[in-house]
Amino acid sequence: MPESQAAITIQPVTAADAAGLASMRILLQEYMEYLIPTLGPEHVCVEGFEHDLACLPAEYAPPAGTLLMAVCDGQPAGCVGVRSIQLADGQTVGEVRRMWVRPAFRSRAIGAALVCAAMDAAKRMGHASLYLDTIPEKMPHAYRLYRKLGFQDHPRYNNNPTPGVAFLRIDLPGRP
Repeated sequence: MPESQAAITIQPVTAADAAGLASMRILLQEYMEYLIPTLGPEHVCVEGFEHDLACLPAEYAPPAGTLLMAVCDGQPAGCVGVRSIQLADGQTVGEVRRMWVRPAFRSRAIGAALVCAAMDAAKRMGHASLYLDTIPEKMPHAYRLYRKLGFQDHPRYNNNPTPGVAFLRIDLPGRP
């Protein structure tokens, strides 16, 4: 089978899935190892990461969140988390966090599959919209993917102080 058509599955990872959580921790550690040299050790995404990693699934546990892992040809290939957050106006929405695709698995549409699965999960959680923040200058591929999938620029919704951060939102039509 050509690399671009490798079998990709997206599976939820729960507290009861010890093997899935172990794989998720490895993926998230790789994500952090990428972020620190890219964004710096003082970046808001790095703060509290070790605690979050140790406490998985924590804020990503159902019903207020979900962890999703992409598996390609039997190997963990990427991950994403969706959590519920409350905006300043009191509205509860979904937020995409910790999106990561291993370098060896890039260019196989795994990122798109993860984001689409995150959108579906947010709909199942009852959210009318899904938010995220990213840094287009540092993560241009991710930013282009989000825009291609329909995310639009949005005013700041969180306290991320990073210069150059883009705040994005997508409405989720047809939610249950």
